[in-house]
Formats: sequence, structure tokens, C-alpha cells
Amino acid sequence: MKKIILIIVILVSTFAPVYPQNPDELQSINNNSKAQFVKPEMLDQLMIALRKYETEPVRRLDTLLLDTYRNISSAYMANNHFKQAYEVYIKYINRKEDMLSADKTVSIKEAINSVSSLQQKDEKNEIELQTKLNQLKEENELLAMKQLSFKRNFSLALIILTSIFAIMLVSSGIRMISLRSKLQQNRDRMKNIHRLAVTGNFSSGLRTSMKTVLKTSEGQTSELHQIFKKQEQSFSPVKQANQIISGIEKTFKEISDIL
Repeated sequence: MKKIILIIVILVSTFAPVYPQNPDELQSINNNSKAQFVKPEMLDQLMIALRKYETEPVRRLDTLLLDTYRNISSAYMANNHFKQAYEVYIKYINRKEDMLSADKTVSIKEAINSVSSLQQKDEKNEIELQTKLNQLKEENELLAMKQLSFKRNFSLALIILTSIFAIMLVSSGIRMISLRSKLQQNRDRMKNIHRLAVTGNFSSGLRTSMKTVLKTSEGQTSELHQIFKKQEQSFSPVKQANQIISGIEKTFKEISDIL
């Protein structure tokens, strides 16, 4: 019964189109390769059924195909068909190398892609770092310019404030000197006013005293004038004295009017 099923599988595999690759079919071939006491003719049919898997390999079936090759090679050796066993083992080795080469190629591609990705990432990071560096340089230059401008403005403000303080001090000094001069002038003026006031009071008292003396002298002169007027007819010198006294009286009156 097993032989009949094996023959059917081999016939189906032989006359089927080359391109369809059925995993169930390969699994069936693998199971048949593991059977005990398989004749070389059956092994040849199995190898014929595996041809389509050799021409168009499928990566997901590589492990199952390698196991089938290994089983068939062992079966050929069990039947003392060493040449066929060697040929199948060579196919096993070639397929193994192809699989490893494909894996290597995939690994290399993945490594290249990884390196390329890392390189792009590094380039991106380098660009970002260069951009940040340029920004830091610009900020540093701007800060240096601001610091220089602040120093310049601070120096200018300090010079202006110093000049203002100097002008204020000079103006205060000039004003102080002017005030001192005015104060001295006022003091001198007060002294003069005080001196004039004292002199005025003295002259006022003197004037009053002179007026009193002049009035007294005028009265006495009037009395003498009356006395000499009575006697001037009998005595000529008296007449002359009377004239003199009259002149003196007039003079006292004029002085009294003036004071």
C-alpha cells in the first residue's frame, strides 16, 4: 500500500507543472524518504520529484528540502549506492551553501542597511549638531556684541554723569562764591545802613539841640535888640551894636529855618 502511494506521489510530482511548489507534497516526499528499506528505484523517483524544488527554491522550504536530501543520501548508502549517495549529498551541500549564501547576503544587506541607516542618522545628528554649533556661535557673537555695547554705553553714561556732577559742583561753587559775595555786600550794606542810622540819630539830636540853642540865642538877641533900640537915640555906638545884633538875629532865623 505504501509503495502504491509513493508511486502516485512520484507520478504526480513528475507530471505536475514545474512552478507550483506545494509544502504538503514536499512533506510527503520527506516522510517517504524516511521509510525503511526503500529501494534505489523509489529513491530515484523521489529525486525526480525534487527537481522542481531545485530549479526554483523557496526559502521557507529549505530546511525541509535539506532534511529530505540527507535522508535520501543515507538511504542510498544503506543500499550501497555510494555514487548516488554522494551526488545527493553534493546537492545537499550546494543547497546548504546557497542557503547560507542567501542568509549571508540577507545579513550583509541588513548590515549595509543598518550601517546606511546609522550613517544617515549620524549625518542627521551631525547636521543638527552643526546647526546648534552655528546657533551657539551666533548667540556667542550676539552676547559679545551686547557686552561690548553695554560696556560702551556704561562708560558713556559714567562720563556723562561725571560731567553732570562736575558741572553741578562747579555751579554750586560759583553760586556759593556769589552768595558769599552777596552776603559780604549785604553785611557791608547793613554796616553802612547802621552807621547812617547812628549818624542820622546823632544829627537829629544835634539839630534839635541847635534849634533849642538858636531859639534861646534868638530870644536873648531879641531882648538885647529891644534894650539897645531904646538907647540908640542917645548913644551912637549903641546904635551900631543894635544893627549888629539885628543882623545876628536875622542870621539865627535863617539858620533855624534851614534846620
